[in-house]
Amino acid sequence: MTETFTFYNTQSESPYQLQLDVINTLVVDADDHVWLGTAGEGLEVLSPKEGIVALYNLSDGVSGMNSDWITHLYQDSFNRIWVGSWKGALTLIDQKTNQVRSWSASYFDLDIPHFSPFSLVENEKGDFWLGLWEGGLVHLTLLGDSLAVRQHLMPPSSGLISDVIYDLIIDHNENLWVGTPFGLDLMTDPDSRQPGYRLFKNAPGIHQISHDEAYTLLCDASGLIWVGTSGGGVNILDDKVQLFSPLSLPEVSPNFQSQSVTAFTKAPNNDLLIGVRSLGFGRYHVDNQSFVQYTSLPEYDGLPADINTVNCFYWDGSDHLWLGTRYMGLIKYDPASGRSVVINKDVSEYDFAAREISVIHPDHLGNLWVGTENGLYKMVQYDPNNFLGFNILHYEHMADNPKSLSSNRISAILQDHNDTLWIATYDHGINKLVSDIRTHFPLVFERISASDKARNGLITDNINTLFEDRDHHLWIGSGGGGLFKRANSDHHFVSYDPTYREISSTIYNRMQQGICG
Repeated sequence: MTETFTFYNTQSESPYQLQLDVINTLVVDADDHVWLGTAGEGLEVLSPKEGIVALYNLSDGVSGMNSDWITHLYQDSFNRIWVGSWKGALTLIDQKTNQVRSWSASYFDLDIPHFSPFSLVENEKGDFWLGLWEGGLVHLTLLGDSLAVRQHLMPPSSGLISDVIYDLIIDHNENLWVGTPFGLDLMTDPDSRQPGYRLFKNAPGIHQISHDEAYTLLCDASGLIWVGTSGGGVNILDDKVQLFSPLSLPEVSPNFQSQSVTAFTKAPNNDLLIGVRSLGFGRYHVDNQSFVQYTSLPEYDGLPADINTVNCFYWDGSDHLWLGTRYMGLIKYDPASGRSVVINKDVSEYDFAAREISVIHPDHLGNLWVGTENGLYKMVQYDPNNFLGFNILHYEHMADNPKSLSSNRISAILQDHNDTLWIATYDHGINKLVSDIRTHFPLVFERISASDKARNGLITDNINTLFEDRDHHLWIGSGGGGLFKRANSDHHFVSYDPTYREISSTIYNRMQQGICG
């Protein structure tokens, strides 16, 4: 297909002849008129069908503009055109009412070196954010013929990185993105008295973009943020991907300076409990980043004092806490009574030949499936009123049975929306339960491994985690093979390039009712 371009410049014939060939900014209005902000001849309005239909500049004596160097044009939700000019004014042109209003530096009375509007954006309330060159950020409300200043934000008193504002956009979550010469600022909840700030720069230890000068911004229909830089090309940011702030654990003991967090759970009283390598677990407060080890919490007095690490948590329907530990096996605990039971290979009362628990996962029948270093266990409760009213069933790899588990080293367990049970292993891929989950014995598994990658798409057998999304796609995080996705209607896993967005090729975890590192 051949596309034809029509050029408009100072050499065009009347009525299409422009006043100046240097165009700083443009916008197309609802009538398909093209508004052209020039570098010295004010504002021209071009109709592709009729030619130049309007001019706004110093010589017209009507617009109130006091500069012909146009820096920015913006069309608001009422199809009005806002005009910013260098060391000039902010001008509003309403074609429907044929009104033109301008507000200059003397009107705003801001403590800034000069008034040069450089960017403007409207929020869902109909208010405006105005970005100034060397004047910071101004929150405005239009009231009749007046513009009321609600906030004036300047560094360093605000969280802004610069008082030079190149561009502004508001994303689908009403967050304000601010392009500056020294990085990209993200303001969350910008209308509040204390908005959140997040900075993107080309620097280590900070949310990175390819170049500090974030000159032009766009939020597309899908919510992606496009950042045009002066020297670093274009960056694409996904505002749906949650960004994280680092949190640290305070020193609990000089002998155990662990920052390795292995699991999370929310207790029935809304406490956040986290498993920590070499410290067992404890209560964590995000606000002040404080940590109290479980041995100092009265509600957990009934637990053994020497739990090395909790790898996973699960709260059952009776508010009993199940702990999957490193070295101590499985522990069931009742915080109300302080009663506990330890289940591992060293406890003769139970047929449980394991000491390290990787995952605890409930099924829809009320059973608990437990992944260990020595196979798969199922805790079948036969008396909900009896703390010890459960039986233990064991499933393991058998070399002479290809329908048994592919490995005893269980890493993750998932029951999907069809009640199908998936068992992942650290060294021999994935197992899909194809027999009836209600039947205790025998269990029949279909093995999915990298040895058959041409059929199933897997390129590694080191599987760390499983997750099913709301569209019933199965996601796999692997050790060394990156991320895989299996569509609900497909039997093939699609591999995502480990270098995609510079993520690691090792994917460890996902959020679910029982969480394990």
